[in-house]
Amino acid sequence: MRNAEAFRNRVAIGVSEEDYLLLCDAQTSGGLLMAVPPDRLDALESRMRQSGLFYAKVGVITGESGKVALAP
Repeated sequence: MRNAEAFRNRVAIGVSEEDYLLLCDAQTSGGLLMAVPPDRLDALESRMRQSGLFYAKVGVITGESGKVALAP
């Protein structure tokens, strides 16, 4: 709950409160996050599939500064 409250004012929450709390749970925060230019995304996805590694696209970088937007 501390994570959720600490970041609430920095997040544009477009998901249910239940999903937001799950995203803030420290037990679900073990993945690696990386930013990839759109023109390199296909190559990265191909390499991940070839290597048998799990990946998920979780967002895009926007022009809005200082906030993370969560969308379903």
